[in-house]
Amino acid sequence: MLTNRKTVLSTNPGDEEVIQCRLYCLVQLGKFDDVVVATTGRDAFALQRAYALYRLGKLNEALEAVPKGDSVTSRRLLGQIVRSRI
Repeated sequence: MLTNRKTVLSTNPGDEEVIQCRLYCLVQLGKFDDVVVATTGRDAFALQRAYALYRLGKLNEALEAVPKGDSVTSRRLLGQIVRSRI
């Protein structure tokens, strides 16, 4: 799947759906460092970046990266991070 993603991404480098698929694959493969690199400077993928930082044990950075808002997903991730810090 990552090979196919590279082909699609090379023809549509800014396509958010393609980037989202790539991030999903990287998370499933446990490549959290790659997720952090891929999401640097992309506000649309702040939640994925925060999750990757959380999984890497970078809890303070993860707290800062959690998107501000009232989404259920953001609140759940925030809760996980806070529980890990205790």
